Amino acid sequence: MEISAIEACLPNHLSISSFFSLSSTDKIKVVELGLAFFDEGTNKMQYWENSQWEKKLKNSEKIYQGEKEELLKKNILLKDEFKNYCEASRIRQDSLVGEITEGTKQQFSLEITQLKEENREKINKINSLTANLHSLNDTIDNKYNARLNEMRAFYEEKLADLQLKNDLLHKEYQTKINSHITRTQNSTIKGQDGEEFIYLQLNLLFPSAEIEDTHKTPSRGDFILRDEDVIMMIENKNYSKNVQKSEVDKFYRDLDSPANSDIHCALFVSLQTGICCKTDFEFEVRNNKPILFLHKLQDNLYNLKLAFTFFKLILQQKELDLSNKELIGRFKNQATIFKRNFNKQKNRLDRFHSDQINIISEQESQISGLYQLLSVKY
Repeated sequence: MEISAIEACLPNHLSISSFFSLSSTDKIKVVELGLAFFDEGTNKMQYWENSQWEKKLKNSEKIYQGEKEELLKKNILLKDEFKNYCEASRIRQDSLVGEITEGTKQQFSLEITQLKEENREKINKINSLTANLHSLNDTIDNKYNARLNEMRAFYEEKLADLQLKNDLLHKEYQTKINSHITRTQNSTIKGQDGEEFIYLQLNLLFPSAEIEDTHKTPSRGDFILRDEDVIMMIENKNYSKNVQKSEVDKFYRDLDSPANSDIHCALFVSLQTGICCKTDFEFEVRNNKPILFLHKLQDNLYNLKLAFTFFKLILQQKELDLSNKELIGRFKNQATIFKRNFNKQKNRLDRFHSDQINIISEQESQISGLYQLLSVKY
């Protein structure tokens, strides 16, 4: 609140010098306090000097005393009224608390009853759902067990059939093995088996060629293959040891025979072993005819196709003089390279075959694992 200022002159006296350093608020308080002391002092002086003024004061005191007593009486009456009011208020408050308590009690009692009823209904519903769930689980278990028994019976029957077939195959293969053992003990029968094997492979490798079985014709080898104007003689040996040199000499004599003047090239083949004094895929020229010696053909059947292709490339060179030894040496080297490249291709095919076998085995293992999850034999 802003206070308006009035200019006033005060005497320059040492007793009031501290007044000038006070704030405006404190200055007002000092002035008010000084005036109050001044008025009281004046009244007191008048009281001392004037007996009438003393009487006046006494009368005022009496008046004030009477008023004070009346005020005290009124105060007592007010206290009694306030006490009665407090008592009545307490009674009304107790009554209201009782009514509220009873009303609240009835309200919550009703709500509790409703909640208990709802809880009872929900418990009954849960019990009903639980019973239905147990019944459904029993139904599913029965269906699953029935299905599992059907599958078990099916696969057991299938397994029994497979076992029966396996036993039959085992007996069949055992019979074949025994027969093979008997045949391998007889060199004549063993030779016949080798000829049948080569004849079958020639038909597979050269489906469009004419293949003549000449093993009963003297000096004509075992087979004559005619394909694309190329006539190739094949001498086949199925020994358990390396083919002797005498057989190679007989092969040379057959090539020199006039009966084989129509032959363009020739193969000397050993199915299971090597050939004495000859390297695998060794190239030679006999009677101006290119010839090759093949070892262990049973493990490298495609060498038949490779050798025929090699011969065909040579025979296509019409002006080629096969009597030149240097040229023959080069052909030997080329034959070696030719075979090495073929072996690389074969090794790659073998690796591919091995990878595929591993993948098939892994798939079979996974299928077996699935059957194990169902507790079914695989």
